[in-house]
Amino acid sequence: MSFSQSIISRETKRFMRAHHITQADLGQYLKITQSQVSARLRGTVRWTLDDLDRLCDLGVPVRIASGQEAWS
Repeated sequence: MSFSQSIISRETKRFMRAHHITQADLGQYLKITQSQVSARLRGTVRWTLDDLDRLCDLGVPVRIASGQEAWS
């Protein structure tokens, strides 16, 4: 699992615990199955940009920096 993928999984797990959200609940919100959520959390399947967009909308604090400065 890449570093950024592991950060997303870690923050998502923390959010789920804090808000008592099950994998099935999260899957319903992300429009994927519970087993797909599980695979993402374990790192066997990568999080997609659509997943990230929905996680952010839900309130999961996902911040990923590329290590490069943004162009203005």
